[in-house]
Amino acid sequence: MRRGLLAAALLVQGCASFNANYKANKYADEARRLDREGRTLEAGGYWGRASVKADSLLAHNPDGKYAAGALAIKGEAYAAVGQCGQASRILAPAIEQLKSETDREEATIALASCELRLGTPDLAASTVRPVTESHDGTRRRQALLLLGMAERQAGRDSAALAALAGIRGTPALVQRTLAYASAHDGAAATSAFDSLVAMRDSTLPWDSLLTITGRTNPELASDFTSTLTRSKTLSLERSAALSFADATRLAAVDTARQRQRYEDIIQMAGSGEFADRARFDMARMRIRSADSMPDLAATLQAMQALAAADGSVAAALVPLRYRIQQLQLLMDSTAPGEPRGDMRRFLAAEFARDTLDARRLAASLFESIPQGWPESPYAAKAWLAARQLTGDTTDAGGRFAASPYLAVLRGEEGATYAQLEDSLANFARSLAAASVPQAARGAGAKRADGTVEPEDADAPAVRRNQQRQRSSATSRNRAGAASGVPKE
Repeated sequence: MRRGLLAAALLVQGCASFNANYKANKYADEARRLDREGRTLEAGGYWGRASVKADSLLAHNPDGKYAAGALAIKGEAYAAVGQCGQASRILAPAIEQLKSETDREEATIALASCELRLGTPDLAASTVRPVTESHDGTRRRQALLLLGMAERQAGRDSAALAALAGIRGTPALVQRTLAYASAHDGAAATSAFDSLVAMRDSTLPWDSLLTITGRTNPELASDFTSTLTRSKTLSLERSAALSFADATRLAAVDTARQRQRYEDIIQMAGSGEFADRARFDMARMRIRSADSMPDLAATLQAMQALAAADGSVAAALVPLRYRIQQLQLLMDSTAPGEPRGDMRRFLAAEFARDTLDARRLAASLFESIPQGWPESPYAAKAWLAARQLTGDTTDAGGRFAASPYLAVLRGEEGATYAQLEDSLANFARSLAAASVPQAARGAGAKRADGTVEPEDADAPAVRRNQQRQRSSATSRNRAGAASGVPKE
């Protein structure tokens, strides 16, 4: 009797395991089909059902003949929803136990995909390479696409193009475009990109494609941006966002093209938020390129004219105009011979560097201090700050060898250094107090036009400089900052 009951129980358990395995595989097959068709939301639902059935099977029979397949399905389900850490831990051991070639290849593709997402392209290439010889055409193409992506991400563009050769479809075309761009084959990259644009598909990963291209070839990414925005494939909002991203990339390589990009945005958007932002960014460009106070004054006049002509952008320009005026006030009484003119000029140079991001102007102001005040104890500090901005390495600074600032950089401690820093901090504090009208606590200072400037708007940029000076005076490890060299 007992043997009969046991046999019946084993039969029931075996049937339950068979049914759970059958349904798990059925749901997984449907999920894979939907994934290949790009219907990822629907696929996610089926992966969820497959995972539940796999969990049930593993809970009742963790060492049974279906266990390896259930683990692989769970791993694929994790991979499908981006939980690649868990997927990798499950898939690697499961693959070794799978007897079905089909199951092994499906799990291997999922594992390689996750290894790519986790930033290990060499490992992904090694994992997926065997599947590139699969007898199944669909899995072979998937594996070649993954291999091409892995080789490209690893910097092996020729190998990537070899893997992608002959594969049709949009994902492969995207990868070929990126590989050609990374290999600096502009003609081939442009041809591939033009084919993508001709599809007029707004759902393609345009943002990623342009961003990745821009890392190695910002000029080509800019050409791509122009082609895409002219095609009218995307909405005005997305086109503007891609154009602003392009302008940011161009800042480091071609400011003329950056300025043209902003003008293109203004022409594309006409008026409104995007055009106003482009005008604002162009004003900031002019500030960054200024190399003298007269140049900055001309920039201020241009901004005032723009504000008068375009009321919508006037409010955005107010903070910039206010900061330029602050710098002009700081520059008062900084001619050689003026009492504490060297200290005032140094604070003005810091303000230009840290608050206006006018690095060329700041470098010019720093350099003027050793020239105009050669005996100033702050001449060495200004010299160091200017070198940091210009990258000049021709002058070894021998004339400042006895300066307390050079001594600190050599690792020597000294009371004179702390005294100089305290003096500069106290002077900065007195200037800040004199420049802010007495008002109710929390109220902003009144501007000349009667409007109120928020208190944190930068008149107290000097205050931040002062805090930085005080902290540097107490820490030898911040000697670079105390010498006018900011942390990157």
